[in-house]
Amino acid sequence: QDSLNFYNESYSFISSTEDNNGNFWYALRGDGPGGLDLLSGILKFDGQNWTKYDPTNSNLPVCIITKIDYSSEDDLIWLATSIGAVKYDGNNWTILDTLQNIIPSPSLNTMIIDGNVKWFGSSYYGLISYDNNSWNLYNTSNSNLPDNEITDLFHDHNDALWVSTHNGLAQFKENNWNVYNTSNSGLPDNWITCCIVDNQNTCLIGTFSDGFVEFDGENWTLYTLNNSPLLSDNIHDLEEDVNGNIWIGCYDSGISIYNRNGISSVFSEETISLP
Repeated sequence: QDSLNFYNESYSFISSTEDNNGNFWYALRGDGPGGLDLLSGILKFDGQNWTKYDPTNSNLPVCIITKIDYSSEDDLIWLATSIGAVKYDGNNWTILDTLQNIIPSPSLNTMIIDGNVKWFGSSYYGLISYDNNSWNLYNTSNSNLPDNEITDLFHDHNDALWVSTHNGLAQFKENNWNVYNTSNSGLPDNWITCCIVDNQNTCLIGTFSDGFVEFDGENWTLYTLNNSPLLSDNIHDLEEDVNGNIWIGCYDSGISIYNRNGISSVFSEETISLP
């Protein structure tokens, strides 16, 4: 509150990104229906000053923002929101209304940027790609996508897209799908909340109620409250830092840090060996 100096209330930070100029951008989600309150919007931090964008001082549409990302290819800030895809060119926030020609309800859960291609995960209608010219829709009717509700997206080092859904995990590369679920893999739960591939090309998969799974291409290893120091079996997010530590955000329980080779301090090169 001291540094932001906007409102004497708390912010709910949903997502963040950094642009090529070193500015940090934060998406805020207010508590009002549809994001209709003063705590909704976007914060920009240049290292010294904070700037807030909301409908009172810009043409940012009032909406629930689920993900913010930066495209270095076109130097634009992109948002996945409850009213579709939104982009910002430094002056104007623009809703891509053409998305409504693709799906009946443009409510988006997540997004990821791969070069010129923007991938969006919808709440009900599947996976959407946009290359700045045309849209493509992948769903359970026209592809091997296991479910139309997308929870997370990740693009790995081998140019594959990993799609987390409510009914399993899908890997999409060169128009080919690999689908993993409780019947054909070591996944303990089909409700996948998040997925990343670390710098050792190992896939880590978060579930809604059964911890997270490590998949090295052959073996599946499950980590839960029962066999690890994990704070919760309800995993919200997975991220890897430059030292190879995996930061595990747990619903209502805090953050666990995992590194199979010993946790490397984020402040120095010191390695802490933990059981």
